[in-house]
Amino acid sequence: ARADDVDQQHPQPRRRQAHHCSVADFETSKRFDAVYSIGLIAHLRHDVRRSLFARCARWLANSAMLLLAIDLIPSTDFLWNRCQDQEVEAPVVHGTMQAVSEELVSAGFWVKDLRIERNVPEARTDILLIHASR
Repeated sequence: ARADDVDQQHPQPRRRQAHHCSVADFETSKRFDAVYSIGLIAHLRHDVRRSLFARCARWLANSAMLLLAIDLIPSTDFLWNRCQDQEVEAPVVHGTMQAVSEELVSAGFWVKDLRIERNVPEARTDILLIHASR
């Protein structure tokens, strides 16, 4: 499409907001069309992660998207359990991709797509990709 075609299709530019702060400190009454996280979720303890998913559900408008990229321990379904070279918690406590899926459903999400990228070049983890919506 040409630039003028795009302008005719979307005469009002979509507003995007990015918030760069601790997720533990973030609160808002606004509703968003999408929330995404790249690499954060695996660094949170399992109880903090569950709380975050419930908060994300409150932040999203109906039919909005939650997009997650979560590090996994290579060749397993366990979430990466290290943060700044320290163990966050034991793998069995920290959880698996199945646990994350169940936590999302408990928070009111529908998991539309869940897949693992293994053997990512130059990465020390595998990556779990999740597309969920409310």
